[in-house]
Amino acid sequence: MPFISKLIKSYLLIHRFRKLRKKELKKLQDKAFRKIVKQAFTVPFYRKKYKKVGIHPDDIKKLEDIEKLPYITKDELRKNHLQEISPLNKNKLISISTSGTLGKPLHLFADIETILVGLAGYIRVMKEHGFGLRDKISIIVDLSENSAEKIFLQHLPFKKFLKNLQILNTYDSAEKIMNELNKFEPQLIGGYPGMLRHLAILKELGKGKNVNPDCIISTGSVIDKYLRDQIEDAFSTKVFDAYGATEAGPIAFECRYKRYHVHSDLVYMEYIDENIPSLIAITRLYGKGTPIIRYTGIDDLITPSSEISCECGIVGQQIKEIHGRMKQTIILPNGKILLYSSILKLFGEISQKLNADPIERFQIIQHKIDELEIKVSCFDGKSCEKIFPIIENEFEKRFKINVKIKEEKIRGRQPEVISKIDINKISKRIFI
Repeated sequence: MPFISKLIKSYLLIHRFRKLRKKELKKLQDKAFRKIVKQAFTVPFYRKKYKKVGIHPDDIKKLEDIEKLPYITKDELRKNHLQEISPLNKNKLISISTSGTLGKPLHLFADIETILVGLAGYIRVMKEHGFGLRDKISIIVDLSENSAEKIFLQHLPFKKFLKNLQILNTYDSAEKIMNELNKFEPQLIGGYPGMLRHLAILKELGKGKNVNPDCIISTGSVIDKYLRDQIEDAFSTKVFDAYGATEAGPIAFECRYKRYHVHSDLVYMEYIDENIPSLIAITRLYGKGTPIIRYTGIDDLITPSSEISCECGIVGQQIKEIHGRMKQTIILPNGKILLYSSILKLFGEISQKLNADPIERFQIIQHKIDELEIKVSCFDGKSCEKIFPIIENEFEKRFKINVKIKEEKIRGRQPEVISKIDINKISKRIFI
């Protein structure tokens, strides 16, 4: 019965978001926040942290009291033994971890409620765009060992009855995935931008004749305008973005009017910098595993939205733009910081100038403040040398930075941008 009640609860919240008004949302947030802070006092790490600053659960009455609590970093959670970040009641907890693409993985605990609510949040996104579990849905996710997606899907209730759900591995070849999609003929496809781009190129080449989805949802990384346009043109459909993280679950999504809405009944987002875009702190308002409260480890730079309402009717926080990780920025010789989203935009413009998209993958390594090493690999084993002068010219002309470029196959889950310059030494952060 406890599992069934959790399942019913998670199903109801799929529809709850649209029905909430501002006062109802505020009341729900306050109640959930009090509960999650109380839960944190059963976790040794949080209990010690809060006692050190003199905080007691009774001091937390409403969401505004969040400012009484200290921020929590990824390194703090990572350095603590697993016993320190798990609740005292460890019954039926599930171990999950982040991918570790940009550093060491972070291991956390989740419970079945965390998993069910997280899944409900993503189903909510599908519902927003007119799809349900009776429709043919293909999701292309990370199925590597210990990935959060793999573990969550293992605990998906009644999955053997979900014959309309196709689950594919994003680390398989694009050709293999396109063949599977072609057999399944999905109405909705969800996946990472990189894989969706590869599939779009195959579609443009005449592959996947039966792959004609009514909608595509991108998740897991920044999607720029050029890539979005390319995918939409290839599949003759609309692309919407969903934003989330292993630690916090679903965070935000684009509605039918392409405005980002935070799942304000599930998470609370704070902007912690004076600069725009800003780093964020996330508080998850549900679950009995490792609490996520004022957590700064997401590391994404976000521009807040000034919109106070939307035609779709959803209330709560909104996001204007997601720019990617701070760790994937480049510090220019003039002291300005080149955003990851701006780097993607630049490569999109280069492809547009060429009237082609030959670049399969790229990786930029910043060794010095005035020096970049750029590795590029092209599709189908084609030589990239013809585009080297264009890439060099764009970086040197726009940003006055020296570029050394070479052709190299980029394998595995390597980050696209690596900077060896300490951004903390930059006193004034001006983003471009």
